[in-house]
Amino acid sequence: ELVSLLNCLGRLASGVLQDHLARLWSLPRSSHFMGTAVLYLFACILLVLGPALLDSLVLMRVMLGLIAVAYGANWTILVASLHENFGPECCVAFNVVATQMAVSVCVLSATTGAFYDSAGDAQGDTAGCLGDGCFHGAFLTASCVALVALALAVRLHIEASRRRCPRTLPAFPGRP
Repeated sequence: ELVSLLNCLGRLASGVLQDHLARLWSLPRSSHFMGTAVLYLFACILLVLGPALLDSLVLMRVMLGLIAVAYGANWTILVASLHENFGPECCVAFNVVATQMAVSVCVLSATTGAFYDSAGDAQGDTAGCLGDGCFHGAFLTASCVALVALALAVRLHIEASRRRCPRTLPAFPGRP
């Protein structure tokens, strides 16, 4: 329930934020991918560096909530960004990206399972894995994926800003 609610909140907040920042600072809609990548990366790094945090159910829910908000926001950003870049013919691009997201979830789920099984085998437990090290490899992999996503989002922002304002940077409040 919590994940679904925060996913919905991410979608709603992202739509409002996109429209507001597009008008206020002339940011391309695709620039919002940087924000979601930072949320993913922040949550994943906390999961990698703070095994003691895993003992706290409240902190785990907060990190899961951040990931749910970012995931929901990505779907709103995706449609608006594709429409901004491809116009009304963005349907094929949307289907390609949606398929890629489904494949990514399958691959990362299998990777997570492999890391979990490997940690359980290292413990000598055939029934499963116990402790905070069970998902460490998966969290580390997710952090690397989030870092790559952030780098790609920055690149996308730079390219979209060049197309939008080829000779000037986007106007920010207080900048002439």
